[in-house]
Amino acid sequence: MSKWQKVMTHLAAALFAFPGLGSAVVYQHFAYYDESELPGGAMPMSSSSVYGVFFYPTLDVSPIFTIERMRFWHLESNDESDPYRVLLVVRNTAAEHIFEIETSGVYMTNCTGCWEEVLIERSFWDSSSESWSFGVLMQPQDGNAVGSEPIIRMDQSPPAPLHNLYAGYNEWSGFYNISYTEDWNRGNYFMEIIVRYDEPTAVLSTNLSTVKALY
Repeated sequence: MSKWQKVMTHLAAALFAFPGLGSAVVYQHFAYYDESELPGGAMPMSSSSVYGVFFYPTLDVSPIFTIERMRFWHLESNDESDPYRVLLVVRNTAAEHIFEIETSGVYMTNCTGCWEEVLIERSFWDSSSESWSFGVLMQPQDGNAVGSEPIIRMDQSPPAPLHNLYAGYNEWSGFYNISYTEDWNRGNYFMEIIVRYDEPTAVLSTNLSTVKALY
C-alpha cells in the first residue's frame, strides 16, 4: 500500500443471524487528507468543473465491491443550501481516459463548515488491475464558471499522486483540461470514499476472531 494512500480497512464485527449462514462485511475508507488540518484552504469551485478522488480496490475478499457512500467537508460563504451532483467514473490510468458510469443528484447541502454525505450503493466487479481506477466526483450546481458552491476544502499536505482530480466537464464533450492537485502543488481534498465488500461464509456460529481468520 502506497504511503500516499491513507487508506483505512475495517472488519465490521457484524454477523447476520441467518441459520447456517454468516456474512462478514469489510470496509475500505479511501481518505488521503490530514483531518487535523481542518478547515484547510479553499479550492476555487466552478460549476463547469468536477472535483473528486480516485481509488484502486485493493482487497481480494470478494470479486464484487460496492461504493457505499462518499462524503466531503465544505465551508461556504453563506448559510444557504447549495446544489451539487455526484459522478461515478472509471479511469484508464495509462491512457488518461475517464469514462462516466453514472450521474446522480441534484443533492442539496445540509449545513456549512461540515461533512456532507451521499449514499451511493453501486456495485462493481473488481478488475484487480493497476491500469484501472474508480472515482467519485462532485460538481457544484450553484454559481458560475468562476465562483460556485459548495466549496470543497483541502489540506496543506503533499498531494497523493493521481488521486485528487479537477477537470472541466459537460454532458456533451465529457472531461477536458484534466488536472490533479499535485500538478499545482496543492494538497488533498477533504473527501472520503467508503467501499464495502460483502463476503458470505458458510458457518453455524462464529465471532470476530473467526471472521478475521478468513482474511
